[in-house]
Amino acid sequence: MRCAPNSSWVRMEDFRRCVTWWASSRSKRLPRWTFCGSNCRAYRATRVRTDWQQCSLLSVESSRCPIWYKPGLLLIGDAAHVMSPVGGVGINYAVQDAVVAANVLTRPLIAGRVRVQDLAEVQRQREWPTRVIQAIQSAVQQRVIASALKAQAPQTIPWLVRLFFRIPGLRDIPARILAFGVRRVRLQD
Repeated sequence: MRCAPNSSWVRMEDFRRCVTWWASSRSKRLPRWTFCGSNCRAYRATRVRTDWQQCSLLSVESSRCPIWYKPGLLLIGDAAHVMSPVGGVGINYAVQDAVVAANVLTRPLIAGRVRVQDLAEVQRQREWPTRVIQAIQSAVQQRVIASALKAQAPQTIPWLVRLFFRIPGLRDIPARILAFGVRRVRLQD
């Protein structure tokens, strides 16, 4: 294990030990690596933080604006609805918002007359799928992830869930919902 500040790489299983070591060293200096969640490795930082007070926790939330539009303005993606990272669907929903906006607004934009009702139609088509996926994300966070993090002993998967994932047609449903959303959208000609 290499936890020294000039280390280039730290194995994932050693990451927690390194953080504990640095915290117990009472050093005001941070290591020259940071955690990269996308590929589950620690990597050498290009800019070094010099004090623990420079670190902050990422606030994770899931919320929606009540109204996504005003005359001359349409909010889509994270501007209209912030998605939890659970399931990694944020970019999917942003792209789907853009597809629906293109489908609804192409003709009014070509005609040069975009009405507030056209902007409201985009929200009408996208709000229900957004509410559904945010409810799913919240349920997964509360029932699966939080309980797994709180557990002191290994947990067993309920028999109904194991059965669900053995049936080919049923086991594909969660992946399809995450990949395509609850209402699939396509760009119209």
